[in-house]
Amino acid sequence: MVERKRGFYVDEASGIRYWNGRSWVQMVVVDGFWHTHQCVAGTALERQWKTAWPDHCGTCNGEGVKVYYENQSPLGSGLQWLERLTEPCDDCTGSDSPHCPRCGKPAPAAWDDGDEVPCPECGWQWGENPDDSCPTTECGCYWYTDLEGWSDAVAQWAVLRPEIAERVAERQREWREKQVDAARSLRAALLGEEAVEHE
Repeated sequence: MVERKRGFYVDEASGIRYWNGRSWVQMVVVDGFWHTHQCVAGTALERQWKTAWPDHCGTCNGEGVKVYYENQSPLGSGLQWLERLTEPCDDCTGSDSPHCPRCGKPAPAAWDDGDEVPCPECGWQWGENPDDSCPTTECGCYWYTDLEGWSDAVAQWAVLRPEIAERVAERQREWREKQVDAARSLRAALLGEEAVEHE
């Protein structure tokens, strides 16, 4: 059996796929940009959760805590032993008027005493339930677009699907223009502030 070469493959039915040596990674266009199916699915779950819980805490995304890490290795050892530590989120569970990080309703009195009882309104339970906090997806799809062969794959795909390719190019032009406009606005604001400071 001939081993398939790692890289991008293009056909009209499947579009652009990447063979990583073990499995296929399907690339799809969303809002004019290329993403993997996994990224699209993860983003959909995140959007679904936020729609279901519109009053969630935007600071901790429903976790109820802020997470930080401390190096617990002996001082001067040169080693790194990071321990995950948490403390109540200042904007929901740890605020002056505590409320549920998922549904936004007032917290039960037991939370003031340190008891991690479920929220009586929505059942949120300090991360014990799989849907307590918002499922977040970090898009790493740019990693594929930096690989060798990506430009050739997109060029082949554009020949097969020119109508979609033109819409993608137009969407990317609009996005670049917005980025340039935002950068110009920021520069003008900064220069304006500097001019005021020098007066």
